[in-house]
Amino acid sequence: MRNALPCLICVLVACIYVVAACPDLKPGPNFDVKRVVGKWYLSGFATNQEWFMTTKTYLRRGTIRIVPTAEGDVDFFASNMRISGYCWRLNFRMYKTDTPGQFFFISKIWKNENDLRMVDFDYNKYAMLYAIKTEFGIEEPLIILWSRTKVVPLDVQEKFKQLALDTGILAENTLILQNNGECPDVRTYIDL
Repeated sequence: MRNALPCLICVLVACIYVVAACPDLKPGPNFDVKRVVGKWYLSGFATNQEWFMTTKTYLRRGTIRIVPTAEGDVDFFASNMRISGYCWRLNFRMYKTDTPGQFFFISKIWKNENDLRMVDFDYNKYAMLYAIKTEFGIEEPLIILWSRTKVVPLDVQEKFKQLALDTGILAENTLILQNNGECPDVRTYIDL
């Protein structure tokens, strides 16, 4: 029994760390899916995930189109021009949940579950999403910044950086993406 106590303490500390690593941010009030529809720019990422730390120097601003479905879900279309000039495209359906402003999808390619929450938004200016990616039972948080314009206002950048810090993301892992041009508006996408 004495030997079990240190083990139990370690397990409790680990559980506290996991809960703290993915805070339970709620979607913002009065979410209206109709007002999210249209063109956005993928303007920022913030995460402590390994993939981000090794690729952030290559990431550039992308274009997003949000299209509503009759069922209240949304289709997400994204394109991103790589430094090489190659256009990378993807799409997926974000399924609504019982909570307005919270969506869910499973990536067919990356085999992970994604819980997306619109936590802060001004429909004419920006949207900040809190995403929890679950892969192999491990939850990893990600803050995403969408902007209606190519240039993100400084006050929005500061709100984004503060939200990332408040959720435990290191300052050096918060990035406002550089512009690299837009891909032609072609409707061929990789289905995630």
